[in-house]
Amino acid sequence: MAIIDNLKMSEEALEQAIQTFETKKLALENSYLKISNEVRTLDGTYHGEASEKFKAQFDALYKNLQQNETVMSNVVSNLKTALGIYQEHEQQARSMMEGLDVGTSYQSNL
Repeated sequence: MAIIDNLKMSEEALEQAIQTFETKKLALENSYLKISNEVRTLDGTYHGEASEKFKAQFDALYKNLQQNETVMSNVVSNLKTALGIYQEHEQQARSMMEGLDVGTSYQSNL
């Protein structure tokens, strides 16, 4: 049996995953902004070779964080797409089930 055979999904699970990723993405952005503000404050108090090296390293780190933010945004977008597809197919399945002619109960007189 393949692992995919055991895959179960629910709207609630997808919504929770979306919320988790959005929350973590926002936390990452806020953390960067706090650190960035501190770096800019330090930049205003000290100028020199070490300061310039630190700023260059910090700017490189920021570029890496931007890549992470892009990946997280893509994950959220893909999860929202998956949720939309899931909801659409769930509704189609419900409509099909409601449209089934189940007939009446058969009772034998034997």
